[in-house]
Amino acid sequence: MTAAAFFAGRMTGDPTSSDEYRSQSAKLDTAVSRAEAAEEELGQSSDKVESLTGELNDAQAQVDALVGELPPEAGSGPALSDGVAIAPRNIRIGVKTRSKECFGSAGCNVTVQIDPDYAGNQDVSSGSWEITYEIRGGEDPVVETMTLEDGTFSFPEEQFLQTTSSNSKLTAVATRVDSLD
Repeated sequence: MTAAAFFAGRMTGDPTSSDEYRSQSAKLDTAVSRAEAAEEELGQSSDKVESLTGELNDAQAQVDALVGELPPEAGSGPALSDGVAIAPRNIRIGVKTRSKECFGSAGCNVTVQIDPDYAGNQDVSSGSWEITYEIRGGEDPVVETMTLEDGTFSFPEEQFLQTTSSNSKLTAVATRVDSLD
């Protein structure tokens, strides 16, 4: 009989002292390091893409406003205020659910608040714009306005809408920008 005892096909001694354990542990450490490096690189690439997209949107809004190539519906293109053009694509709007009361198959009454953000690289610390936006995903779209004045958004504290189910996904999108100057 050997000095090491086996139980159900496994060695009862310290498995961390085996060459196989050390080899697999080294492979795991290498894989973790590579995954962390890839994650960091992906995050940096994502930030670069977001920054470049913002720059592109800003440049396109400026060009559109300055050369007067606005779409047929006034306000649906960029609006120039204090020399800065903002287009609907420069505004990102999150939707936060504040409360939800559901009634089975009859749908839900939902109270939401928007979370707007300027997604461009231009300085909006001076100038005034009125932004029309639409909250989608409810039984009927909700159309509202907010302002961006001297870098600060002002918008309704809460909005009420009805959804067809508790799983309805609510989104908001800027549809129009007008200068208040």
